[in-house]
Amino acid sequence: MAGKRKEAREYFAGILNAALVENQDLVSLVSGHQLADAGGRSPFVVATLAGSERKPLTFRGGRLTIYLNILVFVLYASADGIWTAENSEDALDEIEEAIAGVVDNNQVSAYWGAITYDGRTSPDMVTIAGEAFRVETISLRFD
Repeated sequence: MAGKRKEAREYFAGILNAALVENQDLVSLVSGHQLADAGGRSPFVVATLAGSERKPLTFRGGRLTIYLNILVFVLYASADGIWTAENSEDALDEIEEAIAGVVDNNQVSAYWGAITYDGRTSPDMVTIAGEAFRVETISLRFD
């Protein structure tokens, strides 16, 4: 794969933004970098670098493999009970499915020749600004 990590990460974040925000309105924000503050938004997605690997190829230079973690953040439950834990789980399921569609439909670009999953997804709980969020990490490999 030719190219640079930054450009590939930003390009993929743009594809996610088009699919999840502009076309389906599933999330309120997609960012191509870590966020210090999401501004109270939920759900939101962050595409962040998870490392890279540069392997030499005989007489052809090298091959870059980029690893991205796609982090899906969803408010666990609201204090007023309007948004529940069940809503949170349902939203995670819908967003993961939409991201899988993005992966399936964007196997090749100017920045990569294939996208594969780098293991299973990993759900967890985190606290952001005093509120509980479900977060699911989707690890991807770009060759």
